[in-house]
Amino acid sequence: MKIVAGLGNPGERYAATRHNLGFKVVEGVAAKLSAEFSREKHKGLLAQASWRGQRVTLVKPLTFMNLSGECIAPLTRNLDSLETMLVLVDDIALPLG
Repeated sequence: MKIVAGLGNPGERYAATRHNLGFKVVEGVAAKLSAEFSREKHKGLLAQASWRGQRVTLVKPLTFMNLSGECIAPLTRNLDSLETMLVLVDDIALPLG
């Protein structure tokens, strides 16, 4: 199994900000793979998909970014390697653009 976690901040206040880049990317991947964020687990929304014969879990933590580990850490416990996980996040340290 592979995990793709898109980080962001919950709520309308952040919906259109670059802080939600991770959410936007996993939502796009879910749409492309015909997956829906229909399951809530470990303080996050999960979508199950298949890509190139591999099971992929897409994750949108429902916590603020600085607390995203509360969602991500429990999901990684059953992974063979952290190399099977991708975390998508904006980099606030870089200038916009």
